Amino acid sequence: MTRPSVQQMLRDMCAAHRGIRGCALVDSSSGLVWYEVMPLPHEGLWEAAVDYWRLHSRLTHHFSMMGDLGGVTAHHRGGMLTLLPCLRDPDVLLVSLAENSTVDWTSWQQHARKLGECIQACI
Repeated sequence: MTRPSVQQMLRDMCAAHRGIRGCALVDSSSGLVWYEVMPLPHEGLWEAAVDYWRLHSRLTHHFSMMGDLGGVTAHHRGGMLTLLPCLRDPDVLLVSLAENSTVDWTSWQQHARKLGECIQACI
């Protein structure tokens, strides 16, 4: 049996989680989008979202007592934007846009970790 591609895993994740409108794997240092699923009408959203992550990195000394950053969630009127680490070195984030309260976030995080393992195996 062959291992699914990273792109296929990302598509399957989105399809399996009710409320996800779109997602992308984004390099946190450059903003480069590796893959995206369900492209959004607003071009540049994935790249811009990484600035939430970078803000925390710039201010990390204020948050160090809380441990490593596990993810970022931004609640907007039109939906939720989440950033979850998938891989370190290179630092790849799973950025997703979702409806405000319909996603099983625990399951989404578990899938993000599996996705990171798949990426690591491919590198």
